[in-house]
Amino acid sequence: MWVTVAIVVVLIALIWRYTGRPKGLPPGPTCYPIIGNVGLFKPSEAIQAHRKLRKKYGDIYTIMTFHKPMIAVHGYDNIRELLVKHGDLFSDRPLTIMNGVFNKGKGLIWSSGPLWKEQRTFALTTMRKFGFGKRCLQNQIMEEVDCLMEELEKYGNKPFDIQNTLNISVSNVICSMLFGNRFDYEDARFKHLIVLLNKLFATSSPSSPAMPSYWNKKWHEKILHLQMSSSKSA
Repeated sequence: MWVTVAIVVVLIALIWRYTGRPKGLPPGPTCYPIIGNVGLFKPSEAIQAHRKLRKKYGDIYTIMTFHKPMIAVHGYDNIRELLVKHGDLFSDRPLTIMNGVFNKGKGLIWSSGPLWKEQRTFALTTMRKFGFGKRCLQNQIMEEVDCLMEELEKYGNKPFDIQNTLNISVSNVICSMLFGNRFDYEDARFKHLIVLLNKLFATSSPSSPAMPSYWNKKWHEKILHLQMSSSKSA
């Protein structure tokens, strides 16, 4: 019996050591073994919860998502200190599920460090050839603004969801710059592409740094495959 108790105590100590809050980090709410602070608050109540945590622990505190620490920083001076004065140290993107599943940490959006700088330089150089930063692009934007205003006038004083309309408007500017062509606001194929983009960003929501980045990648790929298959069948 004592051997069993000793083994249990050792296991609990090991679990606490390797899944608890590491030493040297800012204070934070009580960290439980394995789960950390998961379930501390609902995603829909995140803003209110962080306000309470800020009052209790100050402008800088630590939240553990399983064994991964996430440090929350509040206050203009603190954020400026991190992102402006020490931007080279804190500007990298966190390692997330979607980052690894979709593009292996590459590409303009999800890349980080030297690769991001290289991709950004290439993108800006290429976009300038298409009119980015020049007056011709301003003309394209103003033309699309006129089309947007005409589209909004169709609704009169009736309330409506403006999100899809704005998405089409912004996408039209990009299409005009890259392809030399824009699409009508009622174009069925173009509207379908916008819907697919919205679904893509919705599916990418687990990229939050608060999500456990060590989830089984193969299982997540299977889930994404099922989601895409169901979208195609629908």
